[in-house]
Amino acid sequence: MLFIFLSTLVSFNSNLLPDLFSSLPPSSSISEVNYDYEPTKTLIADLQKGGYVIFFRHTATDMKQKDRDPNLENCDGQRNLNQKGKEEAQQIGAAFRRFNIPVGKVLSSPFCRTLETAQIAFGKATKSEALLSVFYDHNKNPTIIQSFTKLLRTMPSDATNTILVGHGVNLDTALEITLKEGGAAIFKPKPDSSFALVSQIQEVKEWEELTSK
Repeated sequence: MLFIFLSTLVSFNSNLLPDLFSSLPPSSSISEVNYDYEPTKTLIADLQKGGYVIFFRHTATDMKQKDRDPNLENCDGQRNLNQKGKEEAQQIGAAFRRFNIPVGKVLSSPFCRTLETAQIAFGKATKSEALLSVFYDHNKNPTIIQSFTKLLRTMPSDATNTILVGHGVNLDTALEITLKEGGAAIFKPKPDSSFALVSQIQEVKEWEELTSK
């Protein structure tokens, strides 16, 4: 399937504060990303074997908060997880343990809400600028999107699954796939560096409804 994503070349401007990431910047270039759609009816059994890349949008956040501070170390200047989001991250982790889904690398956007989602769910997180929100630094958008799709093409090692925790806007921009907060898109990288979408999970509770059959 062929999807189009928009990349931008607009400089970061601190004058955009206090609502730093409120709208999509104008497009200045168009690139194409090709991937296949290969749905599976045995998702849990497939994941138990490893070899997949699972992209999570961070779990539920406090929508009254805004991303106002470009310093990503300052969680007080960002939109953060609310109590529901913390509970959803716990539920995701519990489902992975219950189904014995092997987890290898866990990469996260440097934003506090993505890091917290990863750490609660999987007990670890490595910051990756490849998962940085495209709203953060418009000059880096082409690089961010290229690096992001490279992660989707990268085979996990040692029969594990790679976890990516990032922002819904990046997935929508790159592949026109829209996820709710806490949603997941599961990809299968292939030896020829292509990749396929095998499943989407829009609600955290859907993990509890899955079986290993």
